[in-house]
Amino acid sequence: MKIKIIVLAISACFVLTACNEDKKTEQNKPKYSIDLSKPEPAPPTVIPASAPTPTPPVETPAPSQVQPPVVAPEQTPQKGRRDRGTSTASALTEFNNGNYFHSLVMTSEGFVNRPYRDNMGWALAYGWNITMNGQSANRAYATKAGLDKSTVEKIAQISIAKGGKPNLEATPQPGININPQQGLVIVDEMKKPSEAAAIAWLGASTWDKLKPNQHAVLVDHFYRLGGGGAKQYTTMQKAVKAYAVNPTEENSQKVAQTFVYKYRIKIGEEWQVKQDKRATALLGSLWLNPEAFSSMLSNKPISASASQTLQKVASYSNLKIDTTKSVSQQLDEQDELEKLITQMEAEGKKVEYQPMVNEKPIIPTFEEQKLEVKPQQQAKALPNNGCVKVNQQVWKCPAGVIPPELQ
Repeated sequence: MKIKIIVLAISACFVLTACNEDKKTEQNKPKYSIDLSKPEPAPPTVIPASAPTPTPPVETPAPSQVQPPVVAPEQTPQKGRRDRGTSTASALTEFNNGNYFHSLVMTSEGFVNRPYRDNMGWALAYGWNITMNGQSANRAYATKAGLDKSTVEKIAQISIAKGGKPNLEATPQPGININPQQGLVIVDEMKKPSEAAAIAWLGASTWDKLKPNQHAVLVDHFYRLGGGGAKQYTTMQKAVKAYAVNPTEENSQKVAQTFVYKYRIKIGEEWQVKQDKRATALLGSLWLNPEAFSSMLSNKPISASASQTLQKVASYSNLKIDTTKSVSQQLDEQDELEKLITQMEAEGKKVEYQPMVNEKPIIPTFEEQKLEVKPQQQAKALPNNGCVKVNQQVWKCPAGVIPPELQ
């Protein structure tokens, strides 16, 4: 019995000794092992016991792995039908190059690379209403812009046939696309009949007394309403002629106050009248002071003169503008008509709206550019039908022509 106890005690001693050795080995064993086959990780951060545990750093993924932020559906911003952001940057370049009309159309209309619902029918690019223009004009515009034949014919199918009326129920076929450069070509082509109509409306003597920025505004007036609607602005016509004779600041402001464009829009079963306040501010500022107009295209500080002009044109439409902030953004926020149209489209509702002149709805009509077709000159008849007598017996004639003596 005594021998068994001694053996057990000795065994226990060896076990305890092994445990202690294991503990020492564990204590001496480094906390982090290194695998030479893998990159060495960064050393651990030593944190004092008294310090609070910091938030672990967030690893930034490589640019190709960056995922866009997830936005809740109810907070997803509504993208407008027209890309005015990209257009505004290009509009500033056009303005600096002295092309006021390009700049105004880009800022006012914005760009859409596919057909979209306009106030009457369908439009494309920078407000090119393909429903309200004739087939011959649209074919000419599209061909000039370099659109392929298939696209040209798709556009022509929903245009006004010769001697016909606009088909407002027609829907464009898929596959109609255009880029900004092609859109500007069409803007230039549509400018020609609009400018000719504006000059005829005011008279060449009045037109020649106006400045280039004022020309751009009046051409845009015809560009947006067509001749049928634009010519009904008789108050504008009188104000421009009076300003041309006596170009005072007061007379200039009287012209700027006439750039008022209203539309009726169908909401439910009722029609409501809304003013395009943004258009009034854009056209009024460019007419009065080009610097004021350009201030809406950039975030640079504006001069006192430009600020005063913006406040004036804002008052014409009951707009509130803080010239120390982005003017363009403030116009977009107060653009009730465009916001309403965008909301209705996002909800899948049919959008019906129509321009109004003198409180009455109108159907815009556009003058078509007269395409110059050079008449083919008839070839002059050659003597002896082109035959030349080589000697008394030999004639040299073109192929298939009989010598005169044998006829």
